[in-house]
Amino acid sequence: MIIGLEISGEVIEVGSEVSGYQVGDRVMGVVGGGAYAEIVRIDYRMAMPIPADLDYVHAAAIPEVFVTAHEAMIHLAKLKPSESVLIHAAAGGVGSAAVQLAYATGAEVFATAEVGKLSGAENLGADFTIDYKTQDFAQGIAQHTDGNGVDVIIDFVGEPYFTRNLQSLAKGGRLV
Repeated sequence: MIIGLEISGEVIEVGSEVSGYQVGDRVMGVVGGGAYAEIVRIDYRMAMPIPADLDYVHAAAIPEVFVTAHEAMIHLAKLKPSESVLIHAAAGGVGSAAVQLAYATGAEVFATAEVGKLSGAENLGADFTIDYKTQDFAQGIAQHTDGNGVDVIIDFVGEPYFTRNLQSLAKGGRLV
């Protein structure tokens, strides 16, 4: 079995029903496995063109983090423009993608990261940032929301945050 989900590369062949791509195009995407092979097949509907100024290594990293962030925040949590979201690990790959998607959605974005990475989360669209090492995020959320909490929490940390996540959720809020 060959592992790997993220791909980037050059199209070397297209099927008869493929539209929008031709041999020589640079593409990136996510497949169900086998991405670390020398030659990989991807359904053209799952492929995305690589911008001209992006190399293959960086291109391969984009689809997985954005697909994961979108699945968690938009598909599962159903984040809406008028809502608020707390994104943990906002300086990581999936977390930073989630911050950008939440910002693009028009939601109010709260983000946790270590102090040296907070400005990066702000640059991506976070409205409020919390240093998880020196600040209690539940207290920060309570303070900034007048005790009402946030509508959605996207947590890539897990059990250590569970109790405080529940304290930080608004009534009817969603935790993914």
